[in-house]
Formats: sequence, structure tokens, C-alpha cells
Amino acid sequence: MRHASLRAMTVFGTLAAIVFALGASIPTPLYPLYQHDFSLAPFQITLIFAIYVVTLLLALLTCGRLSDHLGRKPVIGAALVLNVIALVMFARAGSYEGLLMARAMQGLAMGIAVPTCGAAIVDADPGRGPVLNSIVPFLGMSSGALGTGLLVAFAPMPMVLPFALVAGFSIVLLIVLFAMPETCTPQAGALASMIPTLGVPVTARPAFVRLVPPVLTGWALGGLYMSLMPNILHEALQTTSQFLTGALVCVQMGAAAVAVLWGRTRPASRMMMAGTLSQAAGIPITLMGIEMASAPMIFVGTFISGSGQGLCFSSIMRLLLPLAHGHERAAMLSTFFALSYTAFALPAVLAGMVVPTFGLIPVAFGYGTIVLACLALAAMGLRRVTGTARC
Repeated sequence: MRHASLRAMTVFGTLAAIVFALGASIPTPLYPLYQHDFSLAPFQITLIFAIYVVTLLLALLTCGRLSDHLGRKPVIGAALVLNVIALVMFARAGSYEGLLMARAMQGLAMGIAVPTCGAAIVDADPGRGPVLNSIVPFLGMSSGALGTGLLVAFAPMPMVLPFALVAGFSIVLLIVLFAMPETCTPQAGALASMIPTLGVPVTARPAFVRLVPPVLTGWALGGLYMSLMPNILHEALQTTSQFLTGALVCVQMGAAAVAVLWGRTRPASRMMMAGTLSQAAGIPITLMGIEMASAPMIFVGTFISGSGQGLCFSSIMRLLLPLAHGHERAAMLSTFFALSYTAFALPAVLAGMVVPTFGLIPVAFGYGTIVLACLALAAMGLRRVTGTARC
């Protein structure tokens, strides 16, 4: 079979990354349905989300560099196969335990796919690769949440059809993969590469400590949206519409994608501060919307905070990577993602644990207030970032 060009691999890698992210966002609008069908408590909903993050992180730390040794294509192929298995498990899940197993398998596939697709994109197009890597997760999650919301509202078999469609996309990508060029020369050391390496270079530690907090708060806020927000929204607005939930996640992730494009050519240090302030500005508006049962206010606040999340996420790499030598970057990135995914899952799980005691809406207000306080501290820390971290 004739191999395609590097440009085709850029398109393929981008589409593959979007499909993985799309599949990962499907369960969010479905959580209220799962809760009703399987009589789940809020804590159990957050555990479905958390187990995905845990397996994703484990796969990221152990398999993140595997494609440097085996080649991009075999690892992408393995991730696509695992993704199809996870989606089939979701479609056939008849119990809470089935959902946990499916979500764990999906996290494994995603953790293998994220660094591998990202590396393939950069291999094929070094100029635009970093921007594409910054935007595709937000595009995938926004389209997945919105698409699922539409299918739940207007199509039959809402807990089967979304997974079947994305599984079909994954199978098509698996077939097309055979025609794609390999962008990385395999080399020895695959097993050794699976030993996690964590650490931050001494020269980068002061900037790391000051730059990471606003990004972590963004992950924590995203964790709330991806776990408890569907139920919070339904209780605040007295609605059972899954489309509304999908649209809200779409607004959050879509705003982040737009912000990545807008801020990519602007000074990263300014964009980091702007992102921090934008997140802080959006949270009170969202909380006011919840208190007043105002969907437009909730959506406006979500758009503002989502754009801030995108600015922070796209800026931190430009600020941190120049502070580490080539052989130090993998360990620093592993540390960053370990912290990020911990912030993504742990606060949401803790929130789910206290919902039975305090209620959904009070927990949402408490969660937002804590995140807001963390953002205020992060903003003060950003003002002291050294000149070496500016870009």
C-alpha cells in the first residue's frame, strides 16, 4: 500500500487526537441517566470520572515515551484498539461495575494516545504541531459533549449510539493508519522507557512553583464540570435536559480552544496572567447563575472561565520548557501532568463524598469559592515570576 505524505500524517494525528478526546467526553452528559438507571450516589459518579483519570495518568507515565522506541504507528494502533474495546464496554455496560471497567479501559487508551498522537503531529509538522496539540483536546471534548447531548435529546438508544459512532470512527482510523508514514525511527530501550521519571530541574523550580497553580485550578474546575456539573445544572435549573449539559461542557471547552488560538502569538507571561484573571472572573458569574437559576448567566460565566483555562494551558509550556535542558524535559512534563490529573480528579471525588451531607448546590458554591481563593493566590504568585520565565 502506498504511504501518504507527512501532511496526511498531520491530518491523521489531529483527527485521531480529536476522536480520543471526543470519546472521553461522551459519558459526562450521560451521568444523570446512569445515576437514574443504576441508582448511583454522587460519590459513585465522581469515582467513574476518577478511575478514568487514574488509569490515564498511569498509562501516561509508563507508556508516554514508548512510541519513541516502537514507532508512532504501532502505539497509535494499540491505543485505537483499546479505545474500541472501551467504547464497546460502555455500550454493553449493564451495571455500575461495568461502567467503572469501561472508564478504566478508556483512560488507558487515552493515556497511551495523548503523547503518541501529539508526538506524531509534531514530527509531521514541527511548525504548527504545538498549536494543534494545544487545541485538539478542547475541540474533541467540546464536540463530544455537544454531540452526545444532541443524541440523548433527539436520537434513540442514547446510552449506545454515541459510543457506537465513535467506535466506528476509531475503526476507520485504524484502517487508514496502515497507509500513513512512520514519523519516528524505532530504537532500543522500550522497557526502560516505561519506568516513570518525575522531577523538576533546579533552574526551573521557582518558575514551576509559581506557574503551575493557575493551571491546576483550571484542571480542578474542569473536573467539577466533567463529573458533578450535569447534576448541579439539573438541580439548579430544574431540568432533565442532557442537551443542556452537553452544551455547557461544549461552551467551556470551546472557549478554551478559541483562547488557545487567540493567545498563541501573544506574550506567554501576559496570557498566563490574563487566563488566571479570566478564570477568577468567570466563577462568580457561574455561581450567581446557579443561585438565580439563570442558564444564560451560567453559560456566560463558563465561557469566561473556560477561555482562561485555555490561555493558562497553552501558555505554561512556552514558559516552562525553555527552562529545562532536553534530557530534563520528559521528567518535568511527567511531573506536570501527574499534578494536573491529580487536580483534575481528587477535588471532584472529595466533592462527591460530601454531597450527601451538604447537598449539590452548597457543594458547588464551596468548590467555586475554594478555587477562587486558589486563583487569587496564584495571581499573586504570577506577579513574582522571574524574568527568565517570561516569553
